Amino acid sequence: MDIFEIAARRKFRFPSAKGELTVEQLWDLPLVAGSPITRDVKVDLDTVARSINAELKGVTEESFVNINPDPRKGEFTAKLDIVKHIISAKQAEAAAAKTAAERAEKRRKLVDAIASKDDEALTKASKEDLLKQLEEMDKAAA
Repeated sequence: MDIFEIAARRKFRFPSAKGELTVEQLWDLPLVAGSPITRDVKVDLDTVARSINAELKGVTEESFVNINPDPRKGEFTAKLDIVKHIISAKQAEAAAAKTAAERAEKRRKLVDAIASKDDEALTKASKEDLLKQLEEMDKAAA
């Protein structure tokens, strides 16, 4: 069974400073909170993951007397896997957006350079050539 199906069937909720969150709400969270100077309580994926990881460590602590595993271990493991998946997806999206922005900037620079070369070619042309081109343009427009 897929981890998101498990989360839906078992109605997982994820702890945060603003209360319990659904899987859908996790997708809206940033990877890390913004400035800690603001008064608002910031909720981010890193904090949610750390909280779940702390709970998981609490239930996986070895006991030398009680040999039965804690039944919550599976739930915490699935929750942590979900948050890790969302973090990974958001990091991949951010990297793709950065690459696209860099590509767009490079393209803009190339177009500007081509326009500059065109302008340079015009300024190097003789006055007679420029007048001839202008006359041809006027004839074509008429």
